[in-house]
Amino acid sequence: MLTKLLFTGLVIAIGIFLQRLRNRKAAEPKVIRVVQTQPAQASAMPPWIRTGAYLFAALVAGSSALWYYSTWRENQQVVTIRVINTGSGDVATYQAHQGDIEGRSFTTTEGLQVRIADAERVEISQGY
Repeated sequence: MLTKLLFTGLVIAIGIFLQRLRNRKAAEPKVIRVVQTQPAQASAMPPWIRTGAYLFAALVAGSSALWYYSTWRENQQVVTIRVINTGSGDVATYQAHQGDIEGRSFTTTEGLQVRIADAERVEISQGY
């Protein structure tokens, strides 16, 4: 714990030191020299770099969309949930979307919210 505090203090001290160093440099008078130069070309980078950047952006967007869709599709799968009372042996069967299962509770496809006691056993199987 002490090392975390010391490390944080060190980072803050370095930040303050760098800020003061910048302020000193900004306060010094600057000499401005005017030089006549040729106008720069409109595009200094090769065109393949721009094309590559667009392709990379499209790849990132496409893979993100694919990941989101596959997660959504997985959460929409209907699973069969069997709740078994360990004391009496009674079995209750429910169906719910996989995304609606949260810990020891779930919401069925009919909209019923079920909370499971610690003494009950749960079995989840794929399929309708």
